[in-house]
Amino acid sequence: MQKIKSNKGATITDVVIGVLILVMFTGILTTSFYNIYKHNVLIKYNSQAVDYTIKILEYTDRIKYEEVTNDLNNIIKEKFSIKDDFDAKLEVENYNKEDEQKEDIIKIVKVTVNYKIAGEQHKYSVQKLKIKER
Repeated sequence: MQKIKSNKGATITDVVIGVLILVMFTGILTTSFYNIYKHNVLIKYNSQAVDYTIKILEYTDRIKYEEVTNDLNNIIKEKFSIKDDFDAKLEVENYNKEDEQKEDIIKIVKVTVNYKIAGEQHKYSVQKLKIKER
């Protein structure tokens, strides 16, 4: 007797399994590439935020004690060419705000840079002291 069935070629089950494996592999690769891209952008933006923060704090070190005020917020975006993707804010507060009897010789300077990536809000913030020189 002759066999009617042949084992040559691919069956529909083989094709379906192959397509499923291909789809899963493609999905994993796509997700991996997206996450790598997202982290690269996050690192780039974070390093830019650190750069802006350092430049602003170094500027506050160079200017006079009396000039370090919250009014600097009006000029920092133009002075340091901060991109529209970033929002830099400078907060200046007297160290002796609770006790008015003490001499005003120390200010707390806080720089916060906000940026948004893929719908997530990120913030980089640094605080330092500005001491009055005599």
